[in-house]
Amino acid sequence: MANITSYPALSTVTSGDLIVISDVSTTNNATKTTTVGKLGDFIGSTQTLGYKTYAVELSNFGGGAVAPTATVMQNTLGVIAWTRTSVGKYVGTLTDAFKGTKTLIATQSQIVANPSIGANGVNGVTDTNEWPAQVRASVTTVNTVELDHFVLAQTGAATKSDNMKIFLEIKVYD
Repeated sequence: MANITSYPALSTVTSGDLIVISDVSTTNNATKTTTVGKLGDFIGSTQTLGYKTYAVELSNFGGGAVAPTATVMQNTLGVIAWTRTSVGKYVGTLTDAFKGTKTLIATQSQIVANPSIGANGVNGVTDTNEWPAQVRASVTTVNTVELDHFVLAQTGAATKSDNMKIFLEIKVYD
């Protein structure tokens, strides 16, 4: 058997590099190889966080009366179909995906327009009535989640708005 210290160290590892393993499922504990990529796939398939996740940037910036665009960052939950049901109201649908008391929804609004600091646009900024924003998120059935997007006017009154850009993460625990 070779002395492990006699092999040169790798400065970088790629998915095609080989790893030496001992196959203990055979009587002779045969030494075999596998790739880093296959080992990573195996680890990924056996490790669980205890939840499935759906993390996206959802936007309808300037889109108006259309479904929002979902830019997916991570998705182990499944493909959620988004629809716009009225101004500032969006419904995400995925069959049997959401467990009421075991579903966590987190949102973070991003700035979608320049805020006006004072009446009629102080410092040359036009009063957009589009910042800051809040999102109410809830599980409505095992098949649907609902988002209500609000913006604040300078008067402090909240109004519904389709002009949104938010980070959304849904975690469904086992």
